[in-house]
Amino acid sequence: MTTKKTNILLIEDNPGDATLIEVMLAETGSLLFSLEHAASLYGGIEHLEKSAFDVVLLDIGLPDVNGLDSIIEITNKAPDTPVVMMTGLDDEETAIAALRMGAQDYLVKGRIDSRSLLRSIRYAIERRHVEEDLWSSRQFIQRVTEAAPNIIYVFDLIDRRIVYVNHTLRDVLGYGIEDIEMMGPGQYERLLHPDDLFHLPELMKRYESAGEGIVIETELRIKHAGGQWRWLNTHDVVFTRDPDGRPRQILGTAQDITGRKYMEDTIRHYAYHDTLTSLPNRRLLTDRIRHALTQASREVHMAAVLCLDLDKFKEINDTLGHEAGDCVLREVAYRLKACLRETDTVARIGGDEFVVLLYKTPHERDAALIAGKITSSFRKPFVIDGRTLQCTTSVGISLYPADGADAETLLRNADLAMYKAKEEGRNAYRFYKSSMNEESLDRAKLEYLLRGSLERGELELHYQPQINMLSKNISCVEALVRWRHPERGLLQPSDFLPQAEEAELISAIDEWVLREACRQTRAWQGAGHPALSVAVNLSSRHIQRPHLADSVSRILRETGLAPSFLGIEISECTAITEKDFSLPNLTDLAGMGIRIALDNFGKGRTPVHYLKKWPVRILKIDKSYIDGLSANPDYKSVVHAVITMAHHLDLEVVAGGVETEDQLSYLRSVRCDQMQGNYLSRPLPADECIIFMTH
Repeated sequence: MTTKKTNILLIEDNPGDATLIEVMLAETGSLLFSLEHAASLYGGIEHLEKSAFDVVLLDIGLPDVNGLDSIIEITNKAPDTPVVMMTGLDDEETAIAALRMGAQDYLVKGRIDSRSLLRSIRYAIERRHVEEDLWSSRQFIQRVTEAAPNIIYVFDLIDRRIVYVNHTLRDVLGYGIEDIEMMGPGQYERLLHPDDLFHLPELMKRYESAGEGIVIETELRIKHAGGQWRWLNTHDVVFTRDPDGRPRQILGTAQDITGRKYMEDTIRHYAYHDTLTSLPNRRLLTDRIRHALTQASREVHMAAVLCLDLDKFKEINDTLGHEAGDCVLREVAYRLKACLRETDTVARIGGDEFVVLLYKTPHERDAALIAGKITSSFRKPFVIDGRTLQCTTSVGISLYPADGADAETLLRNADLAMYKAKEEGRNAYRFYKSSMNEESLDRAKLEYLLRGSLERGELELHYQPQINMLSKNISCVEALVRWRHPERGLLQPSDFLPQAEEAELISAIDEWVLREACRQTRAWQGAGHPALSVAVNLSSRHIQRPHLADSVSRILRETGLAPSFLGIEISECTAITEKDFSLPNLTDLAGMGIRIALDNFGKGRTPVHYLKKWPVRILKIDKSYIDGLSANPDYKSVVHAVITMAHHLDLEVVAGGVETEDQLSYLRSVRCDQMQGNYLSRPLPADECIIFMTH
């Protein structure tokens, strides 16, 4: 192997010392070298400009430069060439100063021999190579750290300052390195979130107990230069320790996990909140009820649970669609929160069902006050897509500890009370009573049997004749549904239709009634009563069904009944409150030739201009006005006014619920068009009705 020649530049103004150095180099025998000599600094610089050298032997006492300045000149000219300083002064401070200024080694003249000279040259060259390698490694590491997507830092725990941080700091937190360098000890804590600052002592204990190479992970919030909080996930190792073994410096990385934390918070929120209204869901509600009961037990006070749902909400979904229904639910959530104290909770537990938890209720009247505020808040109409909707709510209330000692019992009992409020007319609140449990079982059994009543053929129609007051002929019959209950016998509509509505069976029953009434009427027409017509009362839910006219038209075709012999009755209250939904269907039905009657007229106080716009041909006066004819003269005036107004509008008038001769006489005197009631005939089964009409 060929030994590489070492190129040496000797800068020495003393010829004797220069010769001595050359002789010593030759004496080593093991060093293959070439030597060039310059007697002054600037002569040496000229050599450096022309050739590359492996080492410079530099005399510190040159005539054309001041002492240690020669080192600066040489290192500036050839920064990669190692320098060995030669001095006649045995001065350690001078030697240390020379090393700090860039010299690799120093030799004291008069003590130099060939061995020490060879060692010094080799040491200087090798040290320079090591430094170059180290510098390359540092550059590589720096490039890696600066390109890293995470913050990389070294933090001094004792001085409480950042020793090193990469430029990713600006991308993540908005600070420049110069901002960090300007911060004094302890200022970094101001960037920590107060909740995380509280955990610093615990983190220090983890550093102290960490073994060699153990990674300590934590999550904390740091204030961004823009003022917002950013979540960081850090991984630290203890980098250095002081003489007593305490952690001094930590090397760590920090990853921005703000987006992940936001997603976690979002997932956590929707695990405990309703996605539509952002109210607490059943899971969170149950936890809060348990907490409230624990507090109530400890402090010896009551708590209240209110269950409520929206009356006839399904009709909104069926007629306007679920998007409109969702808008109503969001508005309901807003109104409920406005009725409560900050300490109370309102939750949506499904569909149109909401629950209110009153944490501290000194007296049951306080729960009643809140329930009253809730029902009153529904008086204001809901405006959805330009449409005005009326929606009410029924509320049930259970109290702790009287009505239950746990969340499940209180919710169940409040639910029972809510159904009681619905049964008694809706738009009200009721407190739980123990008797409601038995009523609930009866209601559940009734609903179960009702679901199979159509298939088992248990529904039947009774017909109540209407008489024409002028001709005294029976011109129409009203079809009224009955249920032949397998255990309780024949049930009136009021005994099962409310449950049918709650169980969403009412439309199926309405359709059956309509079909059976048309079929039977057509059969009677064929049996000698060709001018007979039938009136069918449809529920508000059915009258709002999409494509109702198509459904009725199909039934008429299948049964063979002409549209002019069918009358559809709708209650005045339904017509007013649901006019935006029912009016289009009523218009379509009237266009087919079907007679539209406004039932229970007088209860809803319909404005006269509505009657002009609606496709109504018949007004059916509410029974309460007929009942009052004998007892209160004012009722006669009202009935007379209604009949007169109707005739001016070219409408027929039917008086329902006529029970006495006096009532009949008065109605005849004010020219009422038709009447029906038990005075003429009670509702009859089909076979009895045909006999009555014949004779």
